[in-house]
Amino acid sequence: MGIAGHVEKPYINIEERTCPVEVVRPITPTSDPVEVLDLGAGTGLELSGLLAKAPKAKVTAIDLSAEMLDRLQGKYEERSEQLKLVRDSYLNVPLGETVFDYAISVMSMHHLLSEVEVDMYRRILRALKPGGAYLEGDYVVSEDEAQRCLAE
Repeated sequence: MGIAGHVEKPYINIEERTCPVEVVRPITPTSDPVEVLDLGAGTGLELSGLLAKAPKAKVTAIDLSAEMLDRLQGKYEERSEQLKLVRDSYLNVPLGETVFDYAISVMSMHHLLSEVEVDMYRRILRALKPGGAYLEGDYVVSEDEAQRCLAE
């Protein structure tokens, strides 16, 4: 399957963490429309920062959880025309080629086994427009810790 695990409910209160805000810091403020891919979008914690920098952004938000996407939709109801919500694994969704200005993932990629993760990064790279950027905020462990977890 390729997924090391799927978190149904956050094990920490990520609403209080700064990662979603920091991950969009490199986005250049613009009034132009930009295409954004949000992998493992959850409730869209990073979208307020993104939309402050790029108010005309069109966001494709992919997540496994209908509950999370419902919460995202409720939070950004006034911007629903800018959101395309996809309930599926981003491992299964065709991302296309040269479609997105930015791809974002917050606290999601660590669920992937390393060979699947590398393939996913290749898919993201193909989906980005020339000059596009991938922005990630995630949990990282040492190789020793990863091996220890896999052995358990």
